[in-house]
Amino acid sequence: EEFRQKIADAHMPEEAEKQSLREMDRLSKLNSASAEYGVIRTYADVANVIGHPDALRAVGGADAVINIGDDHSTVPTRTRNAGRIRPEHALGDDGWKVVVKGAERVAEAVKGETGLRCGLHHHGSTWVETPAEVERFLDMADPELVGLCFDTGHWMLGGGDPVAGLRRWAERIQLVHFKDFDPAVVARADAVMYERKKRKKALKAAQASA
Repeated sequence: EEFRQKIADAHMPEEAEKQSLREMDRLSKLNSASAEYGVIRTYADVANVIGHPDALRAVGGADAVINIGDDHSTVPTRTRNAGRIRPEHALGDDGWKVVVKGAERVAEAVKGETGLRCGLHHHGSTWVETPAEVERFLDMADPELVGLCFDTGHWMLGGGDPVAGLRRWAERIQLVHFKDFDPAVVARADAVMYERKKRKKALKAAQASA
């Protein structure tokens, strides 16, 4: 309902509105942890703004970049393991095809409606977090449609060296989010989560023995 209201409030062109509502029907039938769910939410978010291409161009100019990517913290496994993603937490081949094709579809719509570019924003607690995942995405995605919004903080959270990442993907980078990253903060957050898990486990054990 949140997105349906956004669509109504956007006053987008008729065809764009119809397509967005069709996507909402599909979204209502999907598991929120699926790759396709995240792709459709991204499509819906972007559809709400590309209905006003003149305003976008006026605000950002020809060099503006639309950041795309699935919503963070919507997949429990990825959220619990943010900053320590292992291969078993990754998408399968079919999931990768959904994510990449979905991003290309969004980017093509943005380009067609506004002439603006789209860049993947890799992010903790999403399907594209680690340098290896960014590399797989970019290797699969059409470089004419999707570039990279390089985020120094999230690159480090994913286990990468931002200087090496900037050099590796210089030709695909369209925008840089220059952020600090403090491993000590991550360590403190991990410690808090560990203590919460310990207390939860102890409470369950106490309830079971009562």
